[in-house]
Amino acid sequence: MEKRIHDYCLRSAKSHGYVLSKRYISNPRLSYLKRYENAYYNLALLDITYRIIDDGETALIYHLEGSKNPITIRTSVWICMILPCAVPYDDPRLGTNQIISFDQSFA
Repeated sequence: MEKRIHDYCLRSAKSHGYVLSKRYISNPRLSYLKRYENAYYNLALLDITYRIIDDGETALIYHLEGSKNPITIRTSVWICMILPCAVPYDDPRLGTNQIISFDQSFA
């Protein structure tokens, strides 16, 4: 993930009220979600994971097509995977500002 793409995602989320908080991890039903290729990822987990492995250089992102595949982030420090969340069709977050859509290619 290029630094600028990650920063763009966070700026977009912050403009909708996202602030990294422990409650978004301990209670996933409250979390903001990142929508990418018809899959939903917990934005707080993505944010924390990226902060841990960020080495200041461009990271590589892998995502196989399909809504059940994880996002893999690789830097010179570590490799990590973030699994998608199961979001029911009647989830109250759908259609609100807690869903951050990002359909741009990571490549």
